Amino acid sequence: MSKKSKKKETLHIYTRVSTSNQVGNTSIDEQLDNGKSVSKNYDLDIKHWDEGHGSGFEDFSEFRPVFSELLEKIKDGEIHHLFVKDLSRLTRNQMDSFKIQSILLQNKVTLYTENGKFDLNSIENSFMYKQFTIFNEYMVQQSRMKSIQGKVRRVKEGKYMLTIPFGYIREDGWLKEHPENGKWLVKIFEWYKDGKSSVDIRKRLFKNGV
Repeated sequence: MSKKSKKKETLHIYTRVSTSNQVGNTSIDEQLDNGKSVSKNYDLDIKHWDEGHGSGFEDFSEFRPVFSELLEKIKDGEIHHLFVKDLSRLTRNQMDSFKIQSILLQNKVTLYTENGKFDLNSIENSFMYKQFTIFNEYMVQQSRMKSIQGKVRRVKEGKYMLTIPFGYIREDGWLKEHPENGKWLVKIFEWYKDGKSSVDIRKRLFKNGV
């Protein structure tokens, strides 16, 4: 009688991008493909955990529900192999970095990146992980400051930096009438001036496919 073949273990592939406007680009697909390649090298099945967008700098328990659930599964002993394309996918926050590393080590999870296994028990790797997180946090803070300074400068120049309202587009920082929706914005004001209620205006817009 032949022995029963041993069931493959599963590589849990976690993917995310930092901002919502990155969702839909090739980054998520590339991360997943990297994970699949690693799974083949180590003869593992896969399960994909896609966060979509979630900041690596913010508290993961509040801003990354998928990753939070994944960590709970790790604590419950259900996950033993975790893949992230690079360490920044885990976090860019020093405090969270310590929490995550502790959870992975306590539950004997094998961490993989696009380069293969990443041994967190190794003193060199543990040190590199901490230094990488500190550097990333520094770079994020620097980037934020530059972004804020740039916005302040553009606002002082009189340019518009808030959410673009209906009926307008933004060109070179200035609001201009939208070539199609601008006419509907004019009609909205005309209808309101004529005493139409917001409900009536809404119905008229829906009727015209706006």
